[in-house]
Amino acid sequence: MDKAIVAALKPAESGVPRNSETPGMIIDRLSILSLKEYHMHEEAVRPEASESHRATCGEKLARIVRQRADLTQCLAELFDEITARTRTIAVYYQFKMYNDPALNPQLYRAASATGA
Repeated sequence: MDKAIVAALKPAESGVPRNSETPGMIIDRLSILSLKEYHMHEEAVRPEASESHRATCGEKLARIVRQRADLTQCLAELFDEITARTRTIAVYYQFKMYNDPALNPQLYRAASATGA
């Protein structure tokens, strides 16, 4: 996602403050919050749950909704600032070591043991 965002927005390379998170990282957090919101709502209205449970889940749901709204606003502001060239991002294009047979000792040891 960040690769497409960088291609579309062409953020400044230097001379402006750098955001600590990329838009893709924020969108990832938003997707997780959406899942939490969905499932917390289910708990907040679950008829067989106690009133206390539903009330507690309702309070948690309100916090999740607020957090998602705040994060959505932060993302919109970041897009505005990148477009205005008053803030930039650095994308490092991370890689996963745990599923790479050349980098994960569990995988390359298992491959050696089986002769692969």
